[in-house]
Amino acid sequence: MKEQTFDLSVPVTRPLLVCWSGLGAIQVASGAFGIARGDNVLGVVQIAFGLFFLVGVAFMPRMNRYVIAFDDSHLTLEKALGRTKKISWASISEIEIHLMRLEIALKEGKNVKWNFNLSYTDNQIVKPQIIAALTEFAEANGIAVRDSRS
Repeated sequence: MKEQTFDLSVPVTRPLLVCWSGLGAIQVASGAFGIARGDNVLGVVQIAFGLFFLVGVAFMPRMNRYVIAFDDSHLTLEKALGRTKKISWASISEIEIHLMRLEIALKEGKNVKWNFNLSYTDNQIVKPQIIAALTEFAEANGIAVRDSRS
């Protein structure tokens, strides 16, 4: 079967990154001036906020990452800053589809939950495509799929 990937990530716009960078730089500069004036506590707080904004710019594109992919050997789940989970089809015993999440039962006795963090439009258009692809790959690998959405 052909590999299928659904990238549900929310793109981060350049103006947002520029805004956060500018805010961070202003806070750091303001904090440095505050310390130079003798207002040490406020200066340190402003520098901390500025560094928070500047570090946030580096992680922001990754924080919106949300991908589910299917291929012949693995089911891959990738969410935000968490580790990517590559689950072999051979290690899955059952998949249950709920209204807003998938629950994947592994043969080792653990469950992996994956939430559908979708907008209304994506929930109506993309979610059925994800479920159809998941069902097709699961059935091809002999895995039971239960639909508990009703």
